[in-house]
Amino acid sequence: MRSISRPGGLCWALGTLVVPLVMTVAWTPLAALAQIPGGAIVDSLIQVPRTPPERVVVASIFLAFDGSVRSEKIGRTRDQADSLARELLKVARAGADFD
Repeated sequence: MRSISRPGGLCWALGTLVVPLVMTVAWTPLAALAQIPGGAIVDSLIQVPRTPPERVVVASIFLAFDGSVRSEKIGRTRDQADSLARELLKVARAGADFD
């Protein structure tokens, strides 16, 4: 195994590169940061919607198969479960109501 005679050397070298960058960003006024290319994109991504949606729907379909975790004798192979999942996805994308 090779020993490193000065293990702090790499940390020092990285520190001399990172610290000025961090200090520059920390001391840059917000108005100037908005002028950075891509700044508008970032701002639009982090904005909170003014009004929350009236309703949020989350749905999941779990398919078990023989040999899956915590399954008893299901009578369906993994390939059959995969085929069924793909078929259900097509039906869901077509707008089927599963309620």
